[in-house]
Amino acid sequence: MLSFSLLLQAKRKLDLEGPEFRTPKGKGRTLAQVPSPRTPKSPGEKTRYDTSLGLLTKKFIRLLNESPDGVVDLNRAAEVLEVQKRRIYDITNVLEGIQLIRKKSKNHIQWM
Repeated sequence: MLSFSLLLQAKRKLDLEGPEFRTPKGKGRTLAQVPSPRTPKSPGEKTRYDTSLGLLTKKFIRLLNESPDGVVDLNRAAEVLEVQKRRIYDITNVLEGIQLIRKKSKNHIQWM
């Protein structure tokens, strides 16, 4: 059986202070220069957060809640939210799977 002291010993020790050890140079950015994920690079550019499925789902639910009868036209939702219809389907497929909405007709869904 190995003793505890043998388990703690390293097989070799790296000399991190020596002249042979160098860190990669990279692009020379410091932490302060790295843009925040919510900070757009240019005024017209959307961030990853702005285009996230989570934020889009919140906006879609708001549309559902604002609908007087709880029915939303998916074509209109895609226009209002300014996204591709495929992204709307991503949301509706999940909400339908957990039985929060149902298909009323081809392009209309209803809150249950």
